Amino acid sequence: MIVFRIAIMIAVEPVEVSTVSSDVVNSVFGRKLRDLRRERDLSQSQLGDLLGLSRVTIANIESGKQNVQLHQIFSLASVLDIHVDRLIPSPNELEHSERFMGRVRSDLLAASDILFLEFAHSRLTEFAGGMNVDKTAD
Repeated sequence: MIVFRIAIMIAVEPVEVSTVSSDVVNSVFGRKLRDLRRERDLSQSQLGDLLGLSRVTIANIESGKQNVQLHQIFSLASVLDIHVDRLIPSPNELEHSERFMGRVRSDLLAASDILFLEFAHSRLTEFAGGMNVDKTAD
């Protein structure tokens, strides 16, 4: 039987949850879980066995691909012998990750624009090179 340690905490600083995407929350949560699991020298399979979850589920949670239910958060905290707040992303962590993800998205968009322009230029060059245009004809 898993014993849950529950603490009631009052947030001192307001957090505007609507401005943070669920992808960012899942990503930060997963990264924290992975780090805590590794600190305890547990494999994903071992942690999954302790929780009654598959290795794939643990991998998906750690990679931010799968949402975690509230009861799972408490189970994770209990199995890892930590306070629940060590798993929950802080406002600063979320803000930092949101800014980082924004920069990554911008960089990817810029790179895709450059690749598209290079591709379009090469196709237009091929097309123009294949045309026999007589420049002397009227």
